[in-house]
Amino acid sequence: MLFETLIIVYFILFAILSWRKLDWALYLLIFALPGYLIRFSVFGIPMTLLEGMILIVFASWGFEKIIKRKFNVRSGVDANFQFSIFNFQTLKYFGLPIVLFIVASTISLFTAPDLRAAAGIWKAYIIEPILLFVVILDTVRTPKRYKNVVWALGVSILVPGIVAIIQKFTGLWIPNEFWQAEATRRVTSIYGYPNAIGLYFAPITSLIIGFLALKINTQWRTNIKSSLVLGMLAVIGLLGILFAESKGAILGIGVAILFYALFWKGLRMWFVGLLLAGIVVGFSLFPGVFDIDGTKTVSGGGSLEIRLQQWKETKELIKTRPILGAGLAGYQSRVAPFHEKDYIEIYLYPHNIFLNFWVETGLLGLMAIIWLIVLFYALLFKNRNGKPIGLRSISRNLTTYNIPVAAAMTTLIVHGLVDVPYFKNDLSVLFWIIVGLLIVALNMNISDRYGRFTL
Repeated sequence: MLFETLIIVYFILFAILSWRKLDWALYLLIFALPGYLIRFSVFGIPMTLLEGMILIVFASWGFEKIIKRKFNVRSGVDANFQFSIFNFQTLKYFGLPIVLFIVASTISLFTAPDLRAAAGIWKAYIIEPILLFVVILDTVRTPKRYKNVVWALGVSILVPGIVAIIQKFTGLWIPNEFWQAEATRRVTSIYGYPNAIGLYFAPITSLIIGFLALKINTQWRTNIKSSLVLGMLAVIGLLGILFAESKGAILGIGVAILFYALFWKGLRMWFVGLLLAGIVVGFSLFPGVFDIDGTKTVSGGGSLEIRLQQWKETKELIKTRPILGAGLAGYQSRVAPFHEKDYIEIYLYPHNIFLNFWVETGLLGLMAIIWLIVLFYALLFKNRNGKPIGLRSISRNLTTYNIPVAAAMTTLIVHGLVDVPYFKNDLSVLFWIIVGLLIVALNMNISDRYGRFTL
């Protein structure tokens, strides 16, 4: 009874904050992305703290637009602000793949073997993150708010990161004896398994590294405190990933730093040095982390063997259902007939970003996500003649806003080649936050209108 009372009181207070200060409620929500671990039920429907916060923020945003008459329903344009979500040029291009993704996911809801389980996935991983994405597009519309979202993301890894560091040196709170043993220790932080740390920390750490590099290069003398805090968050993120021994996350961050080195001309040498230093320090102090065989597993084969087997089985499943896939939450039951090695468990997803979307949302959903990702990067670059690649009317140069966001997405995708970077409460929301931040930056053309970005 006490737990339920605390949840109700928290939601009441959060609803008041959302109504009075929607932007601050949004920052608190982003900081509390790990809050999905707090679970309860509402009239028998499973719910998490994170989901409740998303629904409250979206409701507050909607009521503010309608009740306060700030939204012109007929034209779909905010009468008091020119950057309504329906007036975003970039969203005109992203809109179709997003709608296609929702349609594909809804179809997969009804083709799933377990409708109740599928409905939970559809609600928490598809609809609610996109609702928050809509709020972000309309709310995060100034450099100050953009900055605050970045800070909220960065600080969200603080508590889980500190817990991970404590676990590394004490073995406390690690739920599995194999991971807890000093010789085979892999930290789990507040999560149930090590890779959850890498999946969440890696994109955010890549984002922080970009803004930290900018500050060190241009502004650290004017605001030493923020530089130190950014540096601390970057170190905590990297240590959490290293102590969890998440190889995919380490690779993802390495590719993100390479991305910076290739495309951020003013800081190119800084990132080249960072990449080389990371490789030397990594092999010197953490040699086991770079062992791709992945022998530290609870049961079954190593990480590489498990994934190769998963992909083989998934390929056989897709042959039988190439269009519809397995349906939402249907992978485990529908891949079972193709499962060959009993000493390897059947995981929830096939541990590859493209296979994950194919089996969960069908071929249509996979096409929608690929389309969205291609557009994401196409909006960042121009061809050799200086002309935009197929999106002439909305092309922008790479700026200090969108390079770190693109690096974060790059980390997510690279890590996703060997893991599941989307189908989890916090990760699905993180994905749409990254997309939303890019759209906001491109539409506001921040570098031209507001000058150099500062944290």
